[in-house]
Amino acid sequence: MNIVNRFLAVIGLVILAIFGAFALIFPSWTLTFLQSAADAGRNLFGETTWALRQIIRTVAALVYLALMGLLIWLELRQPNKKTVEVVNASGGRVRIATTDVQQRLTREIENLNGVISAKVNVSARNKGIHTETDAVIMPEVEGAGKGDEIAQTIRAVAEQQIGVKLLSKPQVSVKIGKVKGSNKLKDLLSPAAPNPAAPSAPLPTLPALPNSNPEVIVVSKPE
Repeated sequence: MNIVNRFLAVIGLVILAIFGAFALIFPSWTLTFLQSAADAGRNLFGETTWALRQIIRTVAALVYLALMGLLIWLELRQPNKKTVEVVNASGGRVRIATTDVQQRLTREIENLNGVISAKVNVSARNKGIHTETDAVIMPEVEGAGKGDEIAQTIRAVAEQQIGVKLLSKPQVSVKIGKVKGSNKLKDLLSPAAPNPAAPSAPLPTLPALPNSNPEVIVVSKPE
């Protein structure tokens, strides 16, 4: 509804500015134009009966009131819910705060290898949630693959661990960032240094991502 409000406000202000400036500069022409418009409105139904004119005007008024009522309802309707229902709860009806879901998803994403920071926006609708995620990753990390991993992490944590339903695919925006400090980049991308006395073990490999419909990913160049 914010987009509709902004659109209507901009259009209304533009029309009011143009008409107001014209009326201040040419007041007599403005009054003549309004009088001509009123005469045209009367002549439009001049050959019809009074009853038909009243019916047409009533229908037009009802349509106008319905449109205004719809806009008012959209403006006053309940905003995004602050809690969402846990769908797999068997002992009763359980609801969880969307802020808790948001914090959990943010923490899980930031724990992924190669992710510098993440910001998750969770909105609750009906009996599920929509998620929008902005993540900053290392320059050495492949953006599309990391974005797909983030999307799969969101789905797994939300549906399997927290127990809330995703109403749409996770929307993920990936930005390639920079890390300050020469050693921080190495520490985030590399595992801890092995003990020289202990034999070196092979590095664990991430499981292959399943072939599924790709989530929406936006990858930007490093700044």
